[in-house]
Amino acid sequence: MHAILGWTFVFVGVILYLAGWVLVGWAIHTLRRLIHKWRCRLPAGVTMEMVLRESPYELAHFQGENGYRIADKRTGEFVDWKDPERAKEWIIRQYLKQRRREQENKTSG
Repeated sequence: MHAILGWTFVFVGVILYLAGWVLVGWAIHTLRRLIHKWRCRLPAGVTMEMVLRESPYELAHFQGENGYRIADKRTGEFVDWKDPERAKEWIIRQYLKQRRREQENKTSG
């Protein structure tokens, strides 16, 4: 009887341990999604398509190669990304940084 009770505690403990890791994984995934939304928030009236069209960066995927490249149209430099969503996020962040700098220059100059 004691052996069965002992194994029951072990079994329940393993299930709780695994459930805890699932909960932690879910929480990390949720935080990453919220951070992604926060980083990609755009000013009112600005869409992602407008940002991608107006920015000096171009997203390209070359056949036969893994990942995506962002080409800077001004300098011709490349930035490599494995995921197109992360690449778009990078373009949006760069665009927003540039807009912030322009606004700061307007207010200070």
